[in-house]
Amino acid sequence: MIIDYVDGFIQNLKSSKNASDLTLVSYRTDLKQFFTFLTLENQIDARSISNEHINYKSVKKYLDGIQRDGFSRATMARKLATLRSFVRFLCCQNVMPGNPIASVEVPKSDKAVSTIDLENIEVILSAPNEAKAAGMRDKTILELLYYTRLRISEVVSIDLDDIDLKKRLVRVRGKGDREKHFSMGKQVQASVGKYLEHARPALASDASKNEGALFVSKNGVRLTVRAVRGIINKYIDRIAAERKTSSQALRFSVASQFILGGADIKTVQEMFGLARVSVSHLYMQIDKERLTQQHEEIFNRRL
Repeated sequence: MIIDYVDGFIQNLKSSKNASDLTLVSYRTDLKQFFTFLTLENQIDARSISNEHINYKSVKKYLDGIQRDGFSRATMARKLATLRSFVRFLCCQNVMPGNPIASVEVPKSDKAVSTIDLENIEVILSAPNEAKAAGMRDKTILELLYYTRLRISEVVSIDLDDIDLKKRLVRVRGKGDREKHFSMGKQVQASVGKYLEHARPALASDASKNEGALFVSKNGVRLTVRAVRGIINKYIDRIAAERKTSSQALRFSVASQFILGGADIKTVQEMFGLARVSVSHLYMQIDKERLTQQHEEIFNRRL
């Protein structure tokens, strides 16, 4: 397994090249980012990455993707240098018979990288107008998605009898009718209770009183995945317009908070409609923040 050689590679850099702690952290982070791209691109687990996945085409696509996402040419050159060093190490270990990425070059154009504001999630969660039934519903949906890490498809499948407010539990049915129970915090419990008491009766028309769905549209029918994604995008677009920023930048900011909170890749892709390369960029941006913190910690230990 390719990933098992990372520690040996890092140790080799430390012993043979006397690389600093900061350099070693940078190398490890660059490799992690590339492996994230490979797992997303091939829909595999990191431990399934093999020689066949590291080739001219995959590295070129990786660099082209992060170029489109705004990374500078200098940063791309450093990441490529890391990959080249790692592949040479694999060749020396007889893991790879030859160097498949020796001819890969850094893309020529140079763009500024966008930043991530990790506080934007609070702005999104407070955006719905709770004075209206639809706004109260939207806020409840957003809080369920964020605080319970449920997927949109799971949220829209929740029925009224799946909610136990006293025990603060929500039941979700997965594939094969397998049931999972998620705990609701006090804030989500309060929002769901408020929605059930005030908003849902207003949304459910006389013709749809027998609809068992927890979340319904203004016509009283169960919301769809597409409808919920539309709700999310509506608030992102509105806030982006108010702040005079791009919707995509704001979407990245909010999605990053979901990832930091523990949401998995499929959840983030489904929720925000992000492409694989975009999600990979998201992980890279977050890792960049963590890398900065690690650099500061290492520097502080030397003082």
